[in-house]
Amino acid sequence: MPVIRLQNLEDPRLRVFSSYTDGQLRDGRQMVGLARDVGLAPEALAAGVFVAESRNVIERAMAAGCVPFALLVEECWEAAAAPLLQRLAQGCEGEAASSGAVVVAGAPVASNGGGAKSASVVEAEAGPAPGAEASGGAAPGVGAIGGNVGPGAGARALSAPRTSSPFGDLPMFVATRAQVEELTGFQRTRGPLAAFLRPALLPLEDLLARARRVAVLEGVTNYTNIGAIFRSAAALGVDAVLLDPTCHDPLYRRAARVSMGTVFQVPWGRISALGQEGGGLAQLAAAGFQTVALALADGAIPISDERLNGVERLALVLGNEEHGLAPATIAACDHTAIIPMAHGVDSLNVAAASAVAFWETRAC
Repeated sequence: MPVIRLQNLEDPRLRVFSSYTDGQLRDGRQMVGLARDVGLAPEALAAGVFVAESRNVIERAMAAGCVPFALLVEECWEAAAAPLLQRLAQGCEGEAASSGAVVVAGAPVASNGGGAKSASVVEAEAGPAPGAEASGGAAPGVGAIGGNVGPGAGARALSAPRTSSPFGDLPMFVATRAQVEELTGFQRTRGPLAAFLRPALLPLEDLLARARRVAVLEGVTNYTNIGAIFRSAAALGVDAVLLDPTCHDPLYRRAARVSMGTVFQVPWGRISALGQEGGGLAQLAAAGFQTVALALADGAIPISDERLNGVERLALVLGNEEHGLAPATIAACDHTAIIPMAHGVDSLNVAAASAVAFWETRAC
């Protein structure tokens, strides 16, 4: 694995950490330039990219079959990252590519002259970044990508074909805190940063076919809340998390970090706007789910009500941090439920409310 002591912040392979917004990284159409910068065919980044932060999140992303292509480590985290680096190197031992080409998410590494080249060839031809020194060698072969299983779901968290990955040739850039801050804009990192190819999500129909209890989010835009909801979903056996079009990205680095990497364990996907005719709630009903809106509304029943016990397929619907669920969504759900409160408190943060609801309905 090439280890590059960072001296030149202009290395094009670092642009994934500095030059793109989260929205741009999700858009494969805007990744053509990045693919060129890192030596991959454009098809490799067609589904977009995400950046993971911390050893724990990176390891869980890899376990779920996600493929990394760049690693940035602040000097203070280098020793703590050693087991991760060893795993990356070992992941490719004995896994030779039959064609001699390294394949990433189904796309060969780009070459300038007719034919795919291995990542080690690309690295050797490009050399280290100007002014930087590379140490260590690239391990031969490739690693495999596979799917992980969500808790109690019997479904893979992410839909990705088994392909090869140049883990051994993965460049690791080591930088000072000042360099990382200048490059990323983050005043503090909580471990290594790794850039991954974004895998395709399972289709909604597949998620619903394999699940009995799901969480449905409408308008949840706080990354910390999204991460905490996923962590509770994993811990309390929720089979899938579905996000409407207005929810933010669960793979954003803060959301994934707060989730402790469980965004790569719990199957998740996108669902149509909930309250509109023929929208997300209609899709849930067609799949046999009873829907429960968590909302302060007249006629709401306690989340522990016996009417919710033993429901064969249950969808818990949670809303925006400030405004809650849309009135049309509440009206279209089969039930509206509340968490009984004490001392005049009327509600909980959506992440806390989700944990209570997941616990209370775990026997469903």
